[in-house]
Formats: sequence, structure tokens, C-alpha cells
Amino acid sequence: MIKETIYIEKPINEVWNFVEMEFAKVFKTSPSKLIGKTITVETMNFTGKMFNIEQSITTQEKHKELILRSESGKDIVLCHYQFEADGDNGTYLTSFEDGEGKTSKLRTMNYSLMTLPILRGSAKKKLRRRLEGIKMMLEQGEQKDDTSIEPA
Repeated sequence: MIKETIYIEKPINEVWNFVEMEFAKVFKTSPSKLIGKTITVETMNFTGKMFNIEQSITTQEKHKELILRSESGKDIVLCHYQFEADGDNGTYLTSFEDGEGKTSKLRTMNYSLMTLPILRGSAKKKLRRRLEGIKMMLEQGEQKDDTSIEPA
């Protein structure tokens, strides 16, 4: 398993509310109705072939963890987001993914191989970019708020 953590200088409730609301927007529902809501998205594999992925939120423990389950014809991937308060003004946000082949042990082994140090670089970068994007959106929201109340 590959894990990445980022520190965000925001209280845990702000970070949780933001991440939860972003998922609610994607799933076109309210945050209270995320569990069990399913969407289907079309994406492209590395050869350019289009395929569908069915996604759902399987776990939603306020201020603790949110898990997104993505299932294609061949794979199941669980993307975890874990939240940990650091005092009153900071949050550690951790993300990691677990994957397995639906019917193929070889595909499951492939997910395990990708966690080896020599092969995990791109997966770590993907997780890191995802977390940095969340942090940036939270901080940009703060900057917009700050400039809007600043006297001219």
C-alpha cells in the first residue's frame, strides 16, 4: 500500500466539510446522502480504449475517514481519505489506495508489485498531487475570502 500525507493549516471540520462537499458535487447529492450513491464515469485506459468505472462512497465517518470504491470490469480500487486533527488549527490528510483484480489473481499481484520501492514513484506522485490539489483549493478559498474583506 502506498500512502501519502499532507498537512493543512485548517481545522479538521473545515477540511472534512470541503472534501465531503467536493464528493457531494461529483455525485450530485447532498453530503448526508453520499453513502450508497453510485455514479458511472467513462475513462480511457493507457491504450486509448474507453471503459466505464462505477464509483460509490462506501465509508463516511465524520472527521475520520471517507472511502471511494471504484469498480471496472476487471478491477476494484478503494481510495481512502483519512483525517487527523492537529490541535485546533491543523489537519493531517492521508490518502492511500488498495486495488485488486475482480477475477484475476495476477491483476491483484500487479497492485502489490506497484508498491515496491522501485515501481511506486508514479503512484506516490499521483496521491501527492491529489492531496496538494485539495490543500491548494482550501488555501485559495481563504485568500479569496481575505481579499474580499480587506478595506480598499
